[in-house]
Amino acid sequence: MSGRFVLVALARPRAVWLDRVVQLANSGAVAAEVHKCVGLVDLLSQVGPGRRTSAALLDGGIHGVDRDLIHRLRASSIAVIVIADPNVSHDWTSLGADATIGRDFAAHELLDSLIRWARPVQQSDFHEFTATPPAPSEPVPWHGALVAVLGSGGSGVSTVSIAAAQGLGRADRRSEHTTALIDLQLCAEQAMLHDTDPTSSGLLELIDLCRLGTPDDAAVRAQFTAVTNRAYDLLPGLRRRRLWTQLRPASSQQALTAIARCYDHVVADLDGDVEGESDNGSIDVEERHQLTRIALRQAAVVLVVGHSSMKGMHSLARQIRDIVDFGVDPRAVQPVFNHAASGSRARAGYGAALAELTEGLGLVVSPVFVPTRDIDDRLRALVPFPNAIVDPVHGAIEAHLRLAARAAASANAIKPVGAPQRIKRGFLGRWKAAS
Repeated sequence: MSGRFVLVALARPRAVWLDRVVQLANSGAVAAEVHKCVGLVDLLSQVGPGRRTSAALLDGGIHGVDRDLIHRLRASSIAVIVIADPNVSHDWTSLGADATIGRDFAAHELLDSLIRWARPVQQSDFHEFTATPPAPSEPVPWHGALVAVLGSGGSGVSTVSIAAAQGLGRADRRSEHTTALIDLQLCAEQAMLHDTDPTSSGLLELIDLCRLGTPDDAAVRAQFTAVTNRAYDLLPGLRRRRLWTQLRPASSQQALTAIARCYDHVVADLDGDVEGESDNGSIDVEERHQLTRIALRQAAVVLVVGHSSMKGMHSLARQIRDIVDFGVDPRAVQPVFNHAASGSRARAGYGAALAELTEGLGLVVSPVFVPTRDIDDRLRALVPFPNAIVDPVHGAIEAHLRLAARAAASANAIKPVGAPQRIKRGFLGRWKAAS
């Protein structure tokens, strides 16, 4: 083997296993160069741009060693080996680690793990200062259907989200709720609209479960509040806007994957901002909008809510353009005019104006119009919304899901391989006529 392994190690003070690694490297038993880290910040600086790192050795008993740290290291092409703590019963492999070894490891155990998972650094590489680009993250396949609802402030996104969840839940005739409404807004208000207990579990608790494990279906459903009258379950969002700093991308993605495993239909109440690091150079902005960005990547239908006023029309068109630029398939976008006028001539005019403002984006469906109804009393009493609000929204969602199902069926249809061949005479044998 040419080259040597460059290792970064995160361990507690006076960790015996770290001294063992250093001894093996100094004696030449393992061709490695070891860099000790005094904390998470030091670790991330050691693996930053311009540095060549083969593997990270992480102490499984340190707070902060979780799914997101492992994901971040592996995205930089760094192998992750966790030194298991006997007092911690986490399945590190399911959290993304390449290998797990005990504290009393033998030299061959460490060497075998490095040879299998890590890449040695050649001597010429030490003079290069080109950062290894992170591996692109592929969206996790969604088991059911995710319906994303977003729009500008005050357009009625939360109301339309409730109507969408009620329509999907009502259409399902099974006794167990298979529709979920999840609040992913920074200023989460679904808990208030559903009069839930402020101390009840919600989004943060579910993400925390996914940070150090993979919760089962019962643990996931325990974070939801059943809304029996409307036939769906609610996942309350952030209790304070500033708590978005506690969210981490990999754990958030795992939480949505766990929800998809439990529910056939998921309605996500989202913010309208999708800015990321590529737009303005700020990773903080991208992490602030991560919930919306993760949900949009996996949405089968995206309802964009707006008003029919001059300002509302402009905001609706701008929101559609933003999410299409982000990467949402225009065929999955469904414009929704909330508090729309009832006249057919006025609605035709709204549709024509929106088509002009979004020309060239590739939208394939007409807007949906939700009439004005007084729903405050229904929200206070937690009773179902009227059909006049639910039916237009639910009908549009079902139409999109049917189109998506047909497209998937056509893509998976058996197609002939190669050009058709003429059958030679006698190739299929001979048959005698029945006597």
